[in-house]
Amino acid sequence: MAGRRLCTAVHLPSWHTPGTRLPVLLDPYAGPAMQRVTAGAGWTAHLSQWFAELAVLRRPDVFHAAVAGAGVTDQTFYDTHWRERFLGHPVTSPETYAACDIVAEAPNPTRLLLLMHGLGDDNVFPVSTLRLSAALLAAGRPHEVLPLSGAGHRVTQEAVAENLILHQLDFLRRSLGLRTDRLRTDRLRTDRLRTDRLRTDRLRTDRLRTDR
Repeated sequence: MAGRRLCTAVHLPSWHTPGTRLPVLLDPYAGPAMQRVTAGAGWTAHLSQWFAELAVLRRPDVFHAAVAGAGVTDQTFYDTHWRERFLGHPVTSPETYAACDIVAEAPNPTRLLLLMHGLGDDNVFPVSTLRLSAALLAAGRPHEVLPLSGAGHRVTQEAVAENLILHQLDFLRRSLGLRTDRLRTDRLRTDRLRTDRLRTDRLRTDRLRTDR
């Protein structure tokens, strides 16, 4: 990409017509030394939330909306030692950490931003998201906050994860002024799939009881 060696995967919708333009949805890489796209397959996630927040705060002319879950808005709040490998020690390199502080960008003109965070997150503490939200609110910048009760750094409940994806899709469509009727279709399809799974699980359980 742009003369740099950066592995990229491009997914086009099934209904796309070659030669027509589409809005681009970026899902950035996971952080230093952790490629999300490789020559084979394999995906990890870590710092993509930070990039999403930074994108709409620093380049609202390019990025029209962003969704960020459990982003580290202030690097001094993150207690994992490998961060110092790239930023140095916060005591001896405070200017490096200050340059990465997203909260300082809150007064900038920005696009719509959806912030999500599990209230039980013990990896990236919720204070990161709450601090950014407070700064955006004080600056009068548009954003939404979705606190996830009972969730940690990752959402593990299947139904919650599905609905969370639909919520993000709804946010992006609203932010970009796209049609929402497709979203209603997606929700109906998801509800049908969930009902079918429950029915299948119930039948399987009944058979096991009968066999016993």
